Amino acid sequence: MSEEKEVLSNTTTITDPGLEPFYITKDAYCYTIMERVTPSFTESTKQYMRSMGHYSNFGLCLKAIAKLKLDANRDYTSVKEYLQEYKQIESSLNQLINIGI
Repeated sequence: MSEEKEVLSNTTTITDPGLEPFYITKDAYCYTIMERVTPSFTESTKQYMRSMGHYSNFGLCLKAIAKLKLDANRDYTSVKEYLQEYKQIESSLNQLINIGI
């Protein structure tokens, strides 16, 4: 196997219940947010994976997940409610980061 193929196949997957339905893959070039999706337009319960974005570092990746979780199919009745939800999601992700540090 060539060195280039070895680098490309060298992928790490990071999963955590706090990230659901998202998870992160990391390769030599970037972090990628993946989302587990179960189609609602068919009777099939087979999940597929959808790429949600590529990020240069882990911190940016986690911030993007916080935003994705915040915007997931929900309406807010005020800016205050939106910011409170954001702070709650951000806090739970910060707890993940600070485990064992």
